This record gives sequence, C-alpha cells and structure tokens, in this order.
Amino acid sequence: MATPTPQVLPPALTALNDSMVETYHQENRGVPRQFAHHITTLSPEITASSVIHDNACGPAVVTIEILNRISDKSQHPTIMATDISPGMVHFGEKIAKSNGWDTVTFDVMNASQLSFKDDTFTHSFTNLIIPVPPGCLEEIYRTLKPDGTAIFTSWKSNGFINLIRRAATQIRPGVEFGEVFKKERIAEEEVRSNFEKAGFRDVHVVARAEKLHYKDRADLEALLLGPFGKFITKTWSEEEVARLPDVAESMLTEEEAKVQGVDLVACVVTARK
Repeated sequence: MATPTPQVLPPALTALNDSMVETYHQENRGVPRQFAHHITTLSPEITASSVIHDNACGPAVVTIEILNRISDKSQHPTIMATDISPGMVHFGEKIAKSNGWDTVTFDVMNASQLSFKDDTFTHSFTNLIIPVPPGCLEEIYRTLKPDGTAIFTSWKSNGFINLIRRAATQIRPGVEFGEVFKKERIAEEEVRSNFEKAGFRDVHVVARAEKLHYKDRADLEALLLGPFGKFITKTWSEEEVARLPDVAESMLTEEEAKVQGVDLVACVVTARK
C-alpha cells in the first residue's frame, strides 16, 4: 500500500488550536464532548489490558470520557494521547496529573506520521480532527492490532462555521477561506470509501447531529468573536469585525433563531483492521 506524503499543519492553524485550549469546552458548548461520549459507547469492551490511541486528542475529551467511566483506577487501560498542537498536549497532561491518571501519556505528534510501531493499539479514537490530513487513515490502520477497532468522526456539515462563512462573505465579498473553513465537509459514501482504501473492513458510517446552542445575543456575539472568528478576521478593520455579529444574526434561519442554536453534523465511523 502506498503511503501518502504526510502533511504538516499550517502554523496559523496550530496557533488557532493552541489559542482555544483554555476555552475549548466553552467555545464549543461541549459539542466535541457530546460526540466523544457517544463514540466511546460504540467500541468493543475496554479493559485494563486495552491499549488505546486518543488520536488528534485536543483537550483529551475522549480520554476523559473513557476514564471517568472506570472508577477503579487499577482497571484503567493504557492510553496514548497525541495531538499536533503543543498547547492541547500540555492541557491534557495537566488534566491527567490532576486526576492521578498514571496509565495515560501525551505526546505532540502529527496524525499523518505517527511514531508508534505497527500493531500497537486495540482501539483508536479520532474525534473531529480538522482537517483530516493525507495519510491519517493509513496511519490509524498501521498502528492498530489485527482485529483492532477504529472509531472516527469528521465534520459533514458545521453550521457554526458555515454561519461565519456566510457572514464574512457578506462583509467581504470574495474573501478566501482556508481548509478549516470549507463550506461542507464530506459525505458518508466518501468516508466509507476512504476507509476501505486504507485497508479497513466492516466499515460503518452514520451521520449524527448535535446542537451548538447560545443563550442570547451576547452569547452569540461571544461565539462569533471567539477563536474561529478571530482567525478569519485577523486582517479585518475594526469596523468590519464589529459588523460580524449583526450580519451573522440576520442570516440565521427562522428555526435556528427560534431554538437559538445551529446543527453540527458529523460522520461517525466504526471500522476494523
């Protein structure tokens, strides 16, 4: 099997990830944690003998979900958590230390160029990696043990990012967006095909939606002017940035305005080596 050329995350995107560390759960209203809670219920049984990769771990939401369910620390699995963002890794280390989780290690690592040996893990979790780098699926496959399980989520449609895109285009027609701000992500059939090409079997893909809620206008404004908003408006004038909340609010659908929230839809994948 040919190995795709690993791709290094652009420095600006690494900086975005680092800037979100302390406010990650607040900025995302717990949505990644909701997906993490769901996907950790889909895996084969996790025991003390399991060896788990929390891939592109962010602030360790998958690790937190797994270990919070196991009160007896002597039954904790081995978890190796990795992320390309040093800030996310340092945050995860602090969480593990504060909880006394001795079976967890963290390392800065590119998801498309893992340093682990072949056939290392019984389980591999990848929750909402942005963007999915070339070679990522092949590396998950390589590092899983035979019959190991991969559980993976990627955005199919992110209503919050799409809202920012629409508003930004209204304010600055012709504005360019990077990889992380693509309007739509990927469809289920394409995801399934990519996993099968990487060598996986028993590939199952379903779409799952969670709602990103805001409490009021001030809360919506805080969301829009958070790390993602700052990332795309960093070259804007103060006047242009000030327009973003009004323009975005005007573009909410009737249903979105009524429930005060937008849908975030992910493709959820389970597959075996």
